[in-house]
Amino acid sequence: MTVALDTNILLDIISQNAEHRHSSIQKVRDALRDGEVTVGEVVFAELSPSFANEASVRAFLDSVGISFRASSAQALHRAGTAFRAYLQRRVFCCARCGTSVNMTCPNCGTSVTGRQHVVADFMIGAHALVHAGRLLTRDRGYYGMYFPELVLV
Repeated sequence: MTVALDTNILLDIISQNAEHRHSSIQKVRDALRDGEVTVGEVVFAELSPSFANEASVRAFLDSVGISFRASSAQALHRAGTAFRAYLQRRVFCCARCGTSVNMTCPNCGTSVTGRQHVVADFMIGAHALVHAGRLLTRDRGYYGMYFPELVLV
């Protein structure tokens, strides 16, 4: 069984003071025990500022046992369709549980909408869906909403 990782899990691991460090390490160990663990280009890019160069990022991933798999056109298209659905909803959404939150302007009462996510977030979800079927993340809310067929770990 293949599991894709969200960036937050890897940042938990490399951060010495992360609140979720120990649980993230254990979840990655469990996933490695059960099969392949992979990341896509967005996670690789988001992880890169924590390292001096590309070779260091690759060395870290290799040392943990995590593979890199680029997104297919199918995954990229799925990311785009999920992002379109997100833009059409135009509501604030809790990243943890997925609950939609309506906000209104206190001055005029107009509904306030915003973009909490960018297309890269949807690329992570689509990469996991197409190339793994499972995603290890702490941001379960919107992944569950926009990728309901994706198993969230």
